[in-house]
Amino acid sequence: AVVSTQSTGVLIGAGIAGVTCAENLSRLCPESEILILSSSELLKGVCNIKKLSKTLEEFSVIESPLESVTFTSPNIKTLRAKVIKVDETLSRVGVIKGDFIGSGSSDHLEWIEYEYLCICTGAKPNLVVKDNPHVLGIRDTETVENLKERLRTARRVAVVGNGGIALELVQEISHCQVIWGIKDDHIGNAFFDEGAAEFLLPQLYSSIQPEKDEKGKGIEPQKPPIPQPKLYH
Repeated sequence: AVVSTQSTGVLIGAGIAGVTCAENLSRLCPESEILILSSSELLKGVCNIKKLSKTLEEFSVIESPLESVTFTSPNIKTLRAKVIKVDETLSRVGVIKGDFIGSGSSDHLEWIEYEYLCICTGAKPNLVVKDNPHVLGIRDTETVENLKERLRTARRVAVVGNGGIALELVQEISHCQVIWGIKDDHIGNAFFDEGAAEFLLPQLYSSIQPEKDEKGKGIEPQKPPIPQPKLYH
């Protein structure tokens, strides 16, 4: 049977964007019921937010079981459900809840009516090559964990992009050769000007610092020197 329920605000997606949107919507509409829909059993949030500059912030991503999450605002609810349809005409979304998510059968379809709908499912990375196991896109914590596992045995990595994620990757990857491809005139053009980029660029070409033991003495690396990063425009 198709059952219909109602919430003032419905948010699709339990990631950082969805949770932040729900909290802000709750402050604006404290008397309204806010419902977060998630096909995953985990809800993601942020903590330890530090503002480093006008355009840079540092924070920690935390994951919590959906059923155990409690919000400071009592009008925020969560529901594990997969969205199958969005009916804009009747202002409702069709979902399959909990244990029936994998079935895909319309017999378990339920409708949730809304006044406001926020879609916070994120965007798909624009990969240079699709359906290639060696081409990875960074989108969320799951894709980052996949990248970390693949980097363990990598000898050469090509980084495509000039945004914040690319800057961090080039800075942090130190055990193999890095080839960085950008289409802009200088690195990090979204964060600093060409002069600052020229000042920071030599740090990418500096030698890898040797590991140190407990007494602070250098340990000679057992592997040959790692080639310096290459930058291509």
